[in-house]
Amino acid sequence: MSMARVVCDHSLWPLGLMMVEGRQTLEQHMHMLEIWDDWFARKERFIPLRVYADGAALEQVAGVSKATKQWLKNGAGEAMKELVSAMAIVMPASYFDAQKNVSVEAVFGVPGCIYSSLDQTLAWLGEHHDLSLTSANAAREIVEAFRTPASPF
Repeated sequence: MSMARVVCDHSLWPLGLMMVEGRQTLEQHMHMLEIWDDWFARKERFIPLRVYADGAALEQVAGVSKATKQWLKNGAGEAMKELVSAMAIVMPASYFDAQKNVSVEAVFGVPGCIYSSLDQTLAWLGEHHDLSLTSANAAREIVEAFRTPASPF
């Protein structure tokens, strides 16, 4: 089994991008929680944009759910409510129908959206959370670069 690619980018802060392709290991998931903790440590409000590039990125290995629940219980849940202005999630179209009625607010306690289209997600952030066109275009470039990594040859 190949490892997932997990890339986080905060160059457009207060927009923080988390991009995942493939099934994460527990270690990769724990590293992603550490990045969340780093973002919380800034003590600034922010908007995480979570991009799942494929269905495997949505799969959870053993231990992820328990570790995440403990992390949320240990203060991340409160930090999220205090510091996350909104959470935007992009997932593959083939998984969207099963998730489109999930409420980000019900699950995470913050406003949010789930779309199968990056453009729809960025438009929602622009309309509801004042994401500038410049930041939206830059975020699109970052995600497109993630989705089409450079050839090693």
